Amino acid sequence: AWDEWHCNCGPSALAAALQVKLSDVRSHIPGFEDKHYTSPQMMRAALDSLGVRFYDRRGSANTQPCEWPERGLVRIQWTGPWTRLGSNPRWAYNYTHWIASWRCVGGHFVFDSNAGWTTADEWIAKTVPFILGHVKRSDGGWFPTNLCYLEGVVE
Repeated sequence: AWDEWHCNCGPSALAAALQVKLSDVRSHIPGFEDKHYTSPQMMRAALDSLGVRFYDRRGSANTQPCEWPERGLVRIQWTGPWTRLGSNPRWAYNYTHWIASWRCVGGHFVFDSNAGWTTADEWIAKTVPFILGHVKRSDGGWFPTNLCYLEGVVE
């Protein structure tokens, strides 16, 4: 999918959260084919297009994984000079990442296009440092900016 249409974290997290094929979400993310990123507005439009009921809320540095959606999507903000006080907010948009979040009897799981399905704890301990190792000028921090709670998703 990367070679064919530059599929990345946005479409991957959406497909994982809905438990569908990547090809099933491709045409529903408006502008992705040209932009190769997924903004919160684009993700909401994709969910609307797919007929998925959802509600979303803003996250913050204080929104811990235990507060993340039982079934949903989480947009992560990597931190660095682009998130410091006085920086242009637009700079931060280049340092975001989508994951899927599922909580079930076995625990809280996260789907990341870099690691597949892992526990939330393993994602924090292993996947986050791996990704941040490739983000130039990162200060090692992160927080969720958007939490999208999916309603009526079949387990």
